[in-house]
Amino acid sequence: MELRLFEAPQCPFSERARRVLGHKALPHERIHVRWDQIDRLAELTGFRQIPVLQHGADTVRAGSGAIARYLEEVHPDRPLFPHERRADIARWERESERLLRKSMPILVPLWADTLEASERKPFLERHAEYGAYKTLVRDRLKYWRAVEDEWRRLDDLLAGKDHVLEELTYADFALYGAVYAVAQFHGFEVPQDRLRLASWYERMRTSGQYRDQEIDLGQRQPQQVRWIQDLYSDMHYSEPPAGGDVTRKGEIGSAPGDEAR
Repeated sequence: MELRLFEAPQCPFSERARRVLGHKALPHERIHVRWDQIDRLAELTGFRQIPVLQHGADTVRAGSGAIARYLEEVHPDRPLFPHERRADIARWERESERLLRKSMPILVPLWADTLEASERKPFLERHAEYGAYKTLVRDRLKYWRAVEDEWRRLDDLLAGKDHVLEELTYADFALYGAVYAVAQFHGFEVPQDRLRLASWYERMRTSGQYRDQEIDLGQRQPQQVRWIQDLYSDMHYSEPPAGGDVTRKGEIGSAPGDEAR
């Protein structure tokens, strides 16, 4: 197949690339990269980040923004980067990065908890600044309130809009990837009282070639079950599922990607 996407299923940056490929209706092969296979990815493509797009034998692009812009250049049908809105699209890419930065202290331990043992260690080493359960338990309300502040701010920015800008552009996919990173976990969905953001997210989630699918991640270790239950209680969220199970949308054994810089 001419186009090959090296990706991780619940990675926000991979989700952006998948959405662009789906929007442009481009046939491609998707290759799931595990965190204990990053060295092999580097041997194949020259990059240690995901997502990576390989086009034919020679052309390689890394990072969702670079991939989207490359696909826009070589497949201009169904455009996502109108010339007059490119500065606005770049601004919304920065907005999405802000949400991801605020979310990472919560997301990294949750992501790590979905991984097989062989993947968990290299994943946590790469994200060592975020991956300590002790710090997360201590500061969990502070971290969640920071995410709630972002929900509120984005809800205001989307007032009166069906899309981030006047029409569907890459800005929608950039923001979707960041919101998806959080909302794929049961209990961390976009609050329904953020009506504009929740409505926009649901339209994006259920449209296009790629759609999220809920799966059951199964039982947690007791310490991790207690932390999730405490987090639900402290946030006054709905009760967690029976037995402390946590459900997210994605695939077991996957990890978030790191955007190429």
